[in-house]
This record gives sequence, structure tokens and C-alpha cells, in this order.
Amino acid sequence: MRTRPPVSPLPSARRFWTTAELRAEGINQRSLAYLVETGALLRVRRGHYVASDTPPAMTDAARLGGRLDCVSLLALVGVFVHHGTGSHVQITPGASRLPTPGPASRRHWRGTEAADSDLCAPIVEALAQACRCQPTRSAIATLDSALHLGLIDQEGLGAVFARLPVPFRAIRGLIDGRCESGPETLVRLMLRMLGCTVDVQVEIRGVGRVDFIVDGWLIIECDSEAHHAGWDQQRRDRRRDLATAALGFTTIRPLAEDVLFHADDVFGQLRDIVATGGVGRGRVPNSSDLRSAGRGRGGSAVPASDRRSSVRGGRAGPRRRREAATVAAPRRGRRRVVAGQPEGSCTELLRSAGSGEELGGIRRFGAGSEEFGPRPARGPPAPRGEHPAGPGPATGRGGTGRGRR
Repeated sequence: MRTRPPVSPLPSARRFWTTAELRAEGINQRSLAYLVETGALLRVRRGHYVASDTPPAMTDAARLGGRLDCVSLLALVGVFVHHGTGSHVQITPGASRLPTPGPASRRHWRGTEAADSDLCAPIVEALAQACRCQPTRSAIATLDSALHLGLIDQEGLGAVFARLPVPFRAIRGLIDGRCESGPETLVRLMLRMLGCTVDVQVEIRGVGRVDFIVDGWLIIECDSEAHHAGWDQQRRDRRRDLATAALGFTTIRPLAEDVLFHADDVFGQLRDIVATGGVGRGRVPNSSDLRSAGRGRGGSAVPASDRRSSVRGGRAGPRRRREAATVAAPRRGRRRVVAGQPEGSCTELLRSAGSGEELGGIRRFGAGSEEFGPRPARGPPAPRGEHPAGPGPATGRGGTGRGRR
């Protein structure tokens, strides 16, 4: 009597077996019952069995009669996903007698190149589906992560966009596999919206590699609890900050959780910081101190606006922008930033890429974007001669605020 199930490697070749396939492997009905009783095999559906060490997410997908797909599969293999709630399952069109999915499950009815017995969809198909299921910025971060991890290359990236509608091709120029985490990608997109010149993963002599150098003077490091929780790491970070400050840089460290869940606040803070242009920060770092890191795995082409311009020796003024704020120097030696940017005047994320509203309608960070809730509806216009805020003080003119002539 055979008492061991067939071996299936992890994770891509995970599969289920039918009763007929197990019999062909030499496992009779008595042996099959013994394997199920001892937990070596799990019965997921009538006549369908999986190995006991199959990941629970794949087991749940098999019970629903499909394959693990989209953000659920990507999260399992370590790819960054921002909006990955519930179980996403690929179902072949025409499948019947399927169990009713739970409220947290989402079924994607489409064809696949996977074998009938596979428990997960191919990575390229999962990435294409994740682009449809997530907002645009989160989809870019997911593709960056897959490139960085080496799960796909440029050819694979092309295969992903070949499975998407034509409007999605506008974001391909925004993919950069050098970003090492999802929050880094989201910060990079914020800086792009502000019209900044950004260099990614730069090696600084005597310091090491930093996440971003913005406009040649501002260093941004995206910190998360997973990599910066211990005191030893915090000591190293503070020593690095002192070393970069000695070279003329300013370093800020936005938290990953704020980037992910309080993006509006982070964007506003970055806008105010960048608007100062590094006024009063000492000497400008020399270009000999910097060395750009090579392309990461996947070697994605970087947009020209994301490349750092050369930093020359000597004292250089801040780069001019149309949206730059006016910097004033009040008394007692303190500097004050007077906000000069009108609402919505920052560079649009997808303007250069030709994005349309069909990509999610996110033109800027703010309450009107798809990611951060619907834009509040405007009320009806105020009647002529009446102040929009309602009756004002008793001026004798219906609350218009005018005094006696």
C-alpha cells in the first residue's frame, strides 16, 4: 500500500490531483483514505486533493474551483500590493458547479495559460489583473516591486501591458525597478508630481546608498518598521544623517505607514519642503561625492525628469519652478516660507505620459482623487448680490460686508 502522496515543488508548480490521477500513481481507494485521514492529503472538493503543505491561500482558491490570482498571489510571493483585501481567484469561463464564494472573495472570469491542475495563475497574468484591481499609483508600485524582485524582466513587463487595454500603456514610462519598496515608488511619484529632479538609489562616498536625492540637495529615506525598528539600525541611520549633513545635504525620513495611509499629509509636507529650495543649508554637495547606482533587476528605463542633473561645485541657487513658493527672510534671522502655490498647480503625475481619466481619474494627490475618496459636490451658486457664506454682519446691504460709502 502506497502511503505517500506525489511530490509537488513550491510555489509555482503547486497543483491538485483528481482521484483518477492518484489511482494512476498507484494510490488505491484504501491508500487514499489513509492519506486523507493522516493529513498527508487535503480534500478541497469532491474528487480533488492537494498536498498538506499547500499554502492556505491556494487551498482556499482550490475550494472555490479556481486558481489563486491577482493581488492575493502577488502578496504570497512577496510582491508589494497596497490594496490586497480578500481572496482573488481566477475562474475559467464555462466552469460549473462551483461553490458560492464568501463576501471577501473576488472571482476573475477569464482564460488562462495555466494547466488545468495548477493552483495559481501565471505571474504575468496576475500582474495584469492587479493593474485592473488597484488604483494607478498602487499598480505602478506593484510592477516596480515585481521588477526589483526579478519575477519579470522587460520582456515580461511588455507581456503584462499586452494583456491590458491600450490606455494603460501610458504608465509604462513610469515604471522603475530600482525602487526597493512600495512606499519608495509612491514617494517617487509624489516628487514627480511636484516637478522635482529625482535620482534613485544613489551611492554617496563615505555614507553609502540613499533612496532618493531630490534637486541635488534633499535626501529622502523611506523608513519602515521591518528594516528600521531596532536601536542598532536607528544608530546607523543617525550617523548617516550626520555624515550627509556634513556634505551639505538635508535628510528627511517619511514613515512608510504615513506614505501608505496618509498620503495627502506627506504630499503637502514634501511640497512645502521642496519649495524652500534648501535655503540656508550650507555648501552645495560636489558631484564627486555622488555616484548613481546601476539599474536594478529588470533595468527599467527611467524618465528623463527622474534623472538628477549634475551638481557643480560652489554655491548654487535653487532650481526655478513655476510653482515654487516665495521665500522670505523675516527678522531675527529666522526664515519663513510663504506658500505661493495655488491649489492644484503642481505637475500632474501622468501629464507627460498622456494619461486619461480612464486610468482611475487621479490627476493629483488630494480629496478629489480616486484613492482618497470622492470629490465633495459643489453646492448651487449663491444668488446675485448675496455673499456665498450667508448673511454677514449687520451692514444694511444683505451681508455683503460693505460699509457705508
